[in-house]
Amino acid sequence: MGLYFSTILQDGALIQGGVLIQGGALFFNLFFKIFNKILTLISQKNLTLTF
Repeated sequence: MGLYFSTILQDGALIQGGVLIQGGALFFNLFFKIFNKILTLISQKNLTLTF
């Protein structure tokens, strides 16, 4: 699912084109944090995500 994100910049970790360069455990940690935030926004404001 990370492939849907073209660029993620969080806590100094940069991932481009869905390709993980380094820090696998850190990447998954950040990804799930971001994913949970997105789910929270969807549940609170009924937003629709389009990739």
